[in-house]
Amino acid sequence: MDHVDQAIALCANHPDAFFAGPRGELIAHAEAELGFPLPASYQRFIEKLGAGSIGAFEVYGLTRHPFSGVVPDAVGITLRDRSGPSRLPPTMVVIGNDGMGGDFVLDVAKGSDPPVEIWIGGSSSPDAPIERISNSFGEWLLESVRQEIRT
Repeated sequence: MDHVDQAIALCANHPDAFFAGPRGELIAHAEAELGFPLPASYQRFIEKLGAGSIGAFEVYGLTRHPFSGVVPDAVGITLRDRSGPSRLPPTMVVIGNDGMGGDFVLDVAKGSDPPVEIWIGGSSSPDAPIERISNSFGEWLLESVRQEIRT
């Protein structure tokens, strides 16, 4: 949680930070539609910032219910990618896009604080290992926010 809280603090007064704002009341709806509990660190982000961006770095989250599937709606995008050519496994939630054809995902099948990985729709396979970007959502969020502030 410390990494998430540090990232939130860095975003708080940054002029290039644009976030939806607290959306904790939507977490139960999201979990019901996804079919699994969201990782605690990701929940913390949603409770404080909802979804949004700082500079060019964008984090998908929750903005409103019903979920629309329009960026930065993590639930709608995830559900769309499950049923489309992306073949996203039912244990993953999409939390962003890498800008090169891949999606940043959290796979809850890998524990309560899963790593951030890249899912490449149409290429990645549930039976094959995928690229790990960070050991946790909090580490990924903090490092990405720091990188945006430096640039």
